[in-house]
Amino acid sequence: MLNPSGKLVGLEDVNFRVGVATLGAYRRAIEFKYREGRFTTEFLKEARTARVVYDVGAHVGFYALLAAKANSDASVIAFEPQHANFLELEKNIERNDVKGVIGFPYGVSDKARTAQLAVAVSGNCAGGGTHHVSASGSGEQIRTVVLDEFVREWNLPSPSMVLIDIEGHELAALRGMERTLREHQPSLYIEVHRRQLQERGESHEQLDEFLNQFGYVAEILRNPSGQRGTHTQLHVRYRATKQVSA
Repeated sequence: MLNPSGKLVGLEDVNFRVGVATLGAYRRAIEFKYREGRFTTEFLKEARTARVVYDVGAHVGFYALLAAKANSDASVIAFEPQHANFLELEKNIERNDVKGVIGFPYGVSDKARTAQLAVAVSGNCAGGGTHHVSASGSGEQIRTVVLDEFVREWNLPSPSMVLIDIEGHELAALRGMERTLREHQPSLYIEVHRRQLQERGESHEQLDEFLNQFGYVAEILRNPSGQRGTHTQLHVRYRATKQVSA
């Protein structure tokens, strides 16, 4: 079933290969076409003309590769803190010969620090929905960065769109990119993990309120209510509808 040489993944007219040496990556490759529905197709539509795409919580590169293959002129910057995932991400970048993708082995948060990543999987590489910043202080040691500071330090181009899938750490990551949100107002595609947010003492409503102050409004692209009981995440696009002052 698992094939380390890679599996072809396709959406519309865009195709790329990913290594499937673990069950998590294999399952994601099989499900990628339909699992997130309109969220994925709308992301692809916008990525075709985007100048710079950030993928925060990139796993092994599904969305980063989708963006890069859809638009060879785009710069794609991917953040993935889990060590095994990041190694697979680098392999997949090389496997697909995409020149515009840069990977960084960091988590994105509101503080630059050493943290622990809880990985709920028996293999070496996390699958979808299985790894998050640990509240208990146990797990794989990772480094987190503040996006606004990291962009300035590395002289990176500001994003025109950002995908975030970091399993409950969404609000913390957004707090670390206030300047980017205010000055550049990129489109945001966020997988909102409501249960994990609640475990952190936060909520989807707080996330909405935080983004509202930067002129953003939410559009739910996929609400899994009544579908796949274990998959409770909302898939939301946030777009800025007005400019805000500093």
